[in-house]
Amino acid sequence: MQTKRGLRRRARVSRMLSCLLAACLAAGVLAGCEGAAQRAEIVLLTSPGPLEASSFSQSAWDGVRLYAGMNDRTSYYYQPAGDDEEAREETLERAILVGAQLVLMAGTAYADTAATAQEAHPDVSFVLLGGEPTGGCAANTSAAEFAVEQAGYLAGYAAVAEGYTALGFLGEGPDGESVAYGLGFAQGANAAGKKLDVKVTLRYDYSSTAAASADRQQHAADWYKEGTQVIFACGEQVDRAVVAAASALGSGRAKVIGAGEDRSGESETVLVSALPVAGAAAAQLLKAYYTDAFPGGETLRYGTAEGAVALAMENARLRQFTQADYDTIYAKLAAGKVHAYTAAKGEEEMPLSPAGLGLKLNYLDLQYEYAA
Repeated sequence: MQTKRGLRRRARVSRMLSCLLAACLAAGVLAGCEGAAQRAEIVLLTSPGPLEASSFSQSAWDGVRLYAGMNDRTSYYYQPAGDDEEAREETLERAILVGAQLVLMAGTAYADTAATAQEAHPDVSFVLLGGEPTGGCAANTSAAEFAVEQAGYLAGYAAVAEGYTALGFLGEGPDGESVAYGLGFAQGANAAGKKLDVKVTLRYDYSSTAAASADRQQHAADWYKEGTQVIFACGEQVDRAVVAAASALGSGRAKVIGAGEDRSGESETVLVSALPVAGAAAAQLLKAYYTDAFPGGETLRYGTAEGAVALAMENARLRQFTQADYDTIYAKLAAGKVHAYTAAKGEEEMPLSPAGLGLKLNYLDLQYEYAA
C-alpha cells in the first residue's frame, strides 16, 4: 500500500521525468540516437513533424529513453513522413528493419497500423499508447488508455479553487476522449464548489467536427461576452478556436483550460492544461516487457495511481490554487478517496451530459446546450 507521501509524488511525474532525463544526459547514459540507422531494441513511432516539448509524442519519448538509459537498452524514435496510413506503415517497417523487439506507437492514428503489424510480425511486441488497435489486441500487443476524466476532474477543481464560478466546457465531436474530460471537469468543479460553499455555473456543449473554425470561435466569444470566465476546450480544433476567442478579448476577460497537451505556450489566456502523461505508461510497459510480465492481448487503463494523467502545473498561470492544493487532490484521486465517474451506476456507456451520471451535483448550475 502506498503512503500519502508516495501518492503525492505521482503529481510531479512530468517534472520528475524531465529531471531524470537531464541527469541521465549529463551522465552520458542515455542509449540510442534519434536519427541513426543503427540497430535498436526499442523503437517509438511518433506523430509527423518535429517533437514539441508539450506533445504526447514527446512525453512518450521521454519515458522510452528514460527507461532505456537507466537499463542499458538501445532506443530510437521514427516519425512518419506524412499523416496517412501509408506513411505510418512505412515507418513501422523501418522499425522492424533496425531490429526492434518492442515497437511503441504514440496516438490513436496508429490504430490500423498496430492492427496490421501485430498480425504481420508475430515475433515482435507492440504497444499502442492512447487507444486500441482496430479489432483489439493480439497476444503480442498491449494498449494503454488514459483516465482523462481524472485530468478533467483536476482541471474543474482547479478552476473553482482559483475563484472562477462561471465556467464553460466545449468538447469536440462528441468523441470519447472529449466526453470523458468533460464529465470529470463537471465533477471536479462541483467538488470544489462544495468545499468552498459556492455555486458554479457550467455551460456545456460540443462542437461538431464539421463546424467551421469561425463558427467555433464565435461560439466561444459569445459565451465569454455573456459572462463565462473560463472555458475548458477539448479537441485540437476546438482549442484553436477558443484560444483565438479568448486572445481577442484579452486575458483580463477570458481564460482557457487546455486539454491533451500543455497549451500554455499558445496564449497568455491559458490557465493550465489537463493531459495524459504518455511517458509514465510507456516506462511502466517497458518494465513489464523486460521482466516477463508484458500484458499481451490486454488494454490497460492508466490514471493518477500510475502518475499517467496530470495538470501541467509547471507552466500554470494559477495564483490561488497552489502546488500543495494540487498535490492533495491528486493524492486523493490516486488513492481512490475521491472518484471521477464516466458512467452511471450499473451502466457502461458514457453519457454526453454530466446529468446522465446520476450523481448529486448540487453545487453546479448545469446548462447543457448540445443538440445532437
